[in-house]
Amino acid sequence: MTEYPPISRPKPIPRRRHLTPPEIEEAIQDTLGVLEDDIEMLEERSVIAARAEAAYRVGKARAMLGSQHKVVAMKEAAATVETADQLHERNIAVAMRDTAQEAMRVRRSELEALRTLAASSRAAETGRG
Repeated sequence: MTEYPPISRPKPIPRRRHLTPPEIEEAIQDTLGVLEDDIEMLEERSVIAARAEAAYRVGKARAMLGSQHKVVAMKEAAATVETADQLHERNIAVAMRDTAQEAMRVRRSELEALRTLAASSRAAETGRG
């Protein structure tokens, strides 16, 4: 079974009413770094998922071609049973890729929230907030 590294997590943001501008900047930089890691992870997981998909499809095609059954549905069922491990591996790889994609979406949302905080903080400092 393929080993998947855990998804990176940024340092927790302090849970206070107001973050200082340096804390916001630090959180933005940390989130950007994690987002870069997420991109690399997504690339790796996408390749793993593509390879698992290809292995499953080829394995299933071979199983169907080698089947002695005359009815297509029976060939399909026999091929699915024969390639169950490959199907399982493919499903996990796709789920892990999808998880990495979702982590990137979350990270982008966090980054936008931090940028909004930074803009609000700047506006408050200049008296425009």
